[in-house]
Parts: sequence; structure tokens; C-alpha cells
Amino acid sequence: MPHIEITARKISVDGKNILRFDPALRPEVREELVGYLVKIYEVRASGNKPYILNVYDELEARAVERFLQRRRMRK
Repeated sequence: MPHIEITARKISVDGKNILRFDPALRPEVREELVGYLVKIYEVRASGNKPYILNVYDELEARAVERFLQRRRMRK
């Protein structure tokens, strides 16, 4: 598993820069992108594969999370 570092300015894999955010990018967009990438790599670090699921809103996202938690408890 490679070492991945995600900051507000760049993304590095094994110490090599693979992506730099344009300084003109709005801070809120950059933070949102960094948040998504951090979540993806947290999933990978746990030994799982990330799967992106489109949901309508936050309420639906929480319902999916609750369903998954209940399903995992039954295993």
C-alpha cells in the first residue's frame, strides 16, 4: 500500500507530487475535493475498496449508512 499524503495544496504518493491544486480554485471547492479524497484513501487504508454511491441528499446518505451498519452487524 503506498503512502498517500493529502494537503490543501497537493497530493503526494510515496513522497512524489501527483496533483497540485490551482491557487485560483475557490477554497470551499478545494476543501470539498480534499475531503472526498481523504475519505477514499481512508477506505483504501482499511483494506477495502471505495465505492461511490449517488444519493439524493444528506438524509438519504444517513439512511444508507444505517442500513450498512445493520447489515454488517448481522454478519
